Amino acid sequence: MVYDTRRHDAIFDHTTFKDPIHVIGVGGIGGRVAELLVRFGCGHQNELHVWDGDTVASHNPPNQVYGMNHVGMYKTEALVRLAEQWTGAQIHEHREFVDGYRPLAGVVFACLDSMKTRKSIWESCIKQNDQITLFIETRMDATHIITHVIDPNNASHIEQWERYWYPDEQGDNLIGGCGGHIAIPTTVVRAASDAVWEMVRFHAIRSGADDLLNNQMRVDMVSHEVQTFQW
Repeated sequence: MVYDTRRHDAIFDHTTFKDPIHVIGVGGIGGRVAELLVRFGCGHQNELHVWDGDTVASHNPPNQVYGMNHVGMYKTEALVRLAEQWTGAQIHEHREFVDGYRPLAGVVFACLDSMKTRKSIWESCIKQNDQITLFIETRMDATHIITHVIDPNNASHIEQWERYWYPDEQGDNLIGGCGGHIAIPTTVVRAASDAVWEMVRFHAIRSGADDLLNNQMRVDMVSHEVQTFQW
């Protein structure tokens, strides 16, 4: 049976999207990002890679894409199985943490727990890598989301992303975060949706749409206030 995407092809036609996609960290946000990409048809005409060295724990199913039947399994392995069930997509799994250089290309989603890890990946894999067309990085706590959408070869984007990086010990996220002790499913799903939607817009712009990406988005899940900034 062929996966039928006619209901969203007018917005995102996966048959014309050839860039490889890498999702680094497939916990709360990253697992949902991978799910949305698969449902959009990615992993059929292009390569879809997922990177994570973690396994599914019993506290993960309430706010992540995994079920209790996946507990003990590598998250990347679980996603491979889920993608096959959802759409028949083929996912390239990497059962490892990205802690240094990897040959990344295309669109890269960074959905990570640690600011230190973000900086390491940025310096070793992302910054001024002309093989990467778009870098999307997500941050969240229980009720707030920050999404960065940048061209890692644009000097202004580089300067601004580095401006908004800070050491883990200086973070003021006292109630959660991707790796925090509070993780709200609605916030996770919104963060993933915002991230993937920016990739959809990116593809539309390259196809001729009159639009301009937001480089930073800030969402307050309580007040529903959204702030967007372009660099």
